Amino acid sequence: MNKTINKAEAMEIFEKEAILLGSEDVLPFYKAIDIFGEMAAAFIDDNMKYEGYLKGGVDYNALGACSESRPIMYYFYKAGFLKLVIEYNYLFSIQDYKKSKGGNILDKYMEQRSKRLDK
Repeated sequence: MNKTINKAEAMEIFEKEAILLGSEDVLPFYKAIDIFGEMAAAFIDDNMKYEGYLKGGVDYNALGACSESRPIMYYFYKAGFLKLVIEYNYLFSIQDYKKSKGGNILDKYMEQRSKRLDK
């Protein structure tokens, strides 16, 4: 993926890549990483924790029996996948912003504004 995506595009990706587990269509973490790259793994690692941004049972879940024959497989529900897309779009936009003429102009004005407010 090398561009930001809107909600319709995100939903299209989810619908295309999702699989049925339980009674819901879900997107396994490994597929999300295949789509968005290593940033997706870092996002999962940073946000999949008690009281984290990703809520277990709402944004993600897991299936398996912690055994060699049935290992645990984590997956996103649609809500968690959209949180991943938001993070991807944010990180991509920040990189784009840094390279853009508009970003440089905005930075100049924001710096001037900050100096005015400090007075």
